[in-house]
Amino acid sequence: NRPLSLLRQVFYAVGKITFENLVRDRLQGKPYLEPVFSDCHDITRLLSEYDEQLFLVWNVRRQKYEIHSLANQILTYACDVPNNRLDSRIIAELRRGDLRLRGEEIFNEIDDHNDYIRKSAENRRKDQLVDAAECMQSSFAKLAWEGV
Repeated sequence: NRPLSLLRQVFYAVGKITFENLVRDRLQGKPYLEPVFSDCHDITRLLSEYDEQLFLVWNVRRQKYEIHSLANQILTYACDVPNNRLDSRIIAELRRGDLRLRGEEIFNEIDDHNDYIRKSAENRRKDQLVDAAECMQSSFAKLAWEGV
């Protein structure tokens, strides 16, 4: 039992080193992106449990944490860390925005939001027209009574 657990630890360590080397290779030429492979809240572990391709980066230029993915072909960037805080809400936000899990639902939410914005703009325009008509009503009434 003991040798097997030691073997698992060795495989884990080798896999982790390989992953870290892949990340560093993909970030080559971008010194402003600093990979984060461990943190006090264990977010890096949670990210890898959610998706083995995800990794955490500190963007020095933007002063923000970002989530990147080795699965992305050209650029590794996936999204910003919500509120720039490393806590377990990151995983919930990833799930909420994951096209693989909620693709159709996300597009429906976008369509609903766009409809809401369009209707709000229409209502504002109608309100502006009513306000203008109310302002002009007394002037038109005065002209009608007095004549031109």
